Amino acid sequence: MQKIRIVHTIPMGAGGISNLTLTINEKIDRKKYEFDYLVFRNQKEFCDERATKLGSPKLIVDVSTIKNPIIKGIKKISGTVHLLHDENIEIVHIDASTPYDVILALAAKMAGVSQIIFHAHNDNYERKLTLRNIMQPIFRVIIPFVVTDYIAISEQAARFLFPKAVVKGKRYYLFKNGIDVYKYVFNPKTRDIIRKKYNLEDKFVVGHIGRFVYQKNHEFLIDVFYNIVKRKKNAVLLLVGIGELQEKIKQKVVELGIENKVIFWGVTEDVPDLLQAMDCFIFPSNYEGLGMVAIEAQCAGLPTIVSDVLPDEVNITECLKRISLSESAEEWAKICMEFADKIDREDQTYKVRQSGYDINDVVKKLERLYSGKEVSDES
Repeated sequence: MQKIRIVHTIPMGAGGISNLTLTINEKIDRKKYEFDYLVFRNQKEFCDERATKLGSPKLIVDVSTIKNPIIKGIKKISGTVHLLHDENIEIVHIDASTPYDVILALAAKMAGVSQIIFHAHNDNYERKLTLRNIMQPIFRVIIPFVVTDYIAISEQAARFLFPKAVVKGKRYYLFKNGIDVYKYVFNPKTRDIIRKKYNLEDKFVVGHIGRFVYQKNHEFLIDVFYNIVKRKKNAVLLLVGIGELQEKIKQKVVELGIENKVIFWGVTEDVPDLLQAMDCFIFPSNYEGLGMVAIEAQCAGLPTIVSDVLPDEVNITECLKRISLSESAEEWAKICMEFADKIDREDQTYKVRQSGYDINDVVKKLERLYSGKEVSDES
């Protein structure tokens, strides 16, 4: 039996979308389905080794050195058309963050791809004055002419990215971002081992996981932590991730005189262990399609404090507290400390699974979609 081949268009860095897609690849029936990853720069990425182990090569259309955005867009489309046509691809799964990503759906349509899935992962974008952002409304108009199937990770993401007719007619699937829940089960023994391993035994560990970009709001997070340190002298901040704003954040940490209390961990595959070691998790994003790491933190029974811009779908346990970004950093610190003291950590996997965040449920739905079968909430 010939495998069904699916091309995903994702960055292969350390972000949540990459991790989700690779986890799906690990769980899907690889005797029936084969994933490839279409990328637009030819360089080693964080997820490369993991993809290689799964037998999923990168398909490369390198436009990384092109500075002119118009020429870059044209080259991205033309290169993608030729690649998809030459590889005889029938399904393209576009993991989209902004309407701009529809240019890949356009390329797939031009290449004769029969099934083009547009998967909404975000509910906003940084409003810089760029040609791409100016053209976002035009990109949005193109979407219904080239897309065959729509998936959103939340109702909020659907409203942001899909045409009004698609949202109003409910012509999309709501697939919550699944996680491998049993990796995140709270275990006091594991917690003690990890904290001892990294000399965190006598520390109050505040954690954050995310790329250093505007969306994740690290500057405000540092202000919150600075106020936590005033209240709790043994507090440390564990920052997992990398990104374009990392040096700016490091500079701010030094200016505030808390450089000996902030750990820049970089990227790692040990996220489940680090969540065990933390005492509270703070996620003050400026916008999120869902905020997958907030689901992982709750699954680990961790007191999880998030900004109120996150969609309602993230509210799944009593471990989660929402705070408005209009509140001061001092107020955030006060609420975080009080909430962390209030929550007794325990296994939350049952609630996470019942809320539809088990990766195995997501995989079953995708297998049906890729096979041309009807998909329902019970699939």
